[in-house]
Amino acid sequence: MKSYKTLLCYLILLIIISLFSYDSYFKNKFEKEYKLNGNYTIGKVIETKVFGRGSGHDLIYEFEANNKHFKSSNVASGKFNEAQKHIGNKYLVIYLKNNIRNNRIYTEIPIPDSIQSKNLKNWIKNSIDIKDKIDKIPSSGFFWETSETK
Repeated sequence: MKSYKTLLCYLILLIIISLFSYDSYFKNKFEKEYKLNGNYTIGKVIETKVFGRGSGHDLIYEFEANNKHFKSSNVASGKFNEAQKHIGNKYLVIYLKNNIRNNRIYTEIPIPDSIQSKNLKNWIKNSIDIKDKIDKIPSSGFFWETSETK
């Protein structure tokens, strides 16, 4: 009986290590894809949603790409009250040209009202601070958490 419990503990440990290893691989793969096939647009946070037992929350945002309207979500960091301050604000969104459903919002890069989609690339190109932040792709949460896109 003791060897069964030991084997079960090792199996659970192996599963946990495997999940985190795969998650790390998944995030690294996306980061490479974003750098190669990423495109930018402006997104607007429309709401926050709590998930689990209130321990986490998502930012729900909208953006336009290829003349289509999308609604998506990303896991938000920080406290829920702080996340609610993002509602109604515009931020930079990166998405894959070949798969718009894979997108992330940069809440650390607010977009001023004076910037429109047509001059967004020039605004990014002319700002050194923004280039540094763009290289740090925002986390999507774990690989099994997918975006809600319409």
